[in-house]
Amino acid sequence: SSIEVIPFLPRLTELFLSQNGIRELQGLADRFPSLDSLDLEDNELSDTWAVINALLELKNLTELRLSGNPMVGPSYRLTVCTKLQGLDTLDGEEVTAVDRLTAESLKASGKRKKAAEAKKKKKK
Repeated sequence: SSIEVIPFLPRLTELFLSQNGIRELQGLADRFPSLDSLDLEDNELSDTWAVINALLELKNLTELRLSGNPMVGPSYRLTVCTKLQGLDTLDGEEVTAVDRLTAESLKASGKRKKAAEAKKKKKK
C-alpha cells in the first residue's frame, strides 16, 4: 500500500507501479529523484493534495499516469496541470497550451474570488 518497500534507486528515470494497491507516495522523491516518467494507474490514491505534494518534489517529471485512482474526478486534470507545470503528458494525453491556459485562468479566478471575499469581510 506504499512505496516504502522499494529500495533507493537514484538513477531510475521510468517507474511503472500500476495496479499495486498504493495508497500513499511518502518518500517517492527520496527514493527516485531522477524520475521523469511515472505510471500509478489503478491504485488506491485518494488524497489529491498529498499526491500532488509528493509529485512536486520530482523535478524531472514530464510524464504521469494517475487514471483509475479514487482521486481522479471532474476537475482533476486542471488541478494537476496547474500544480505540476513541467508535465508534457498526463494519462497518455499531451498537456496542451489550452490545458495550461484553462488551469491558469481557473487559478487566477480563484485568487480574485478569495480577494473579493476578504474585502467583504473587512467592510463588515
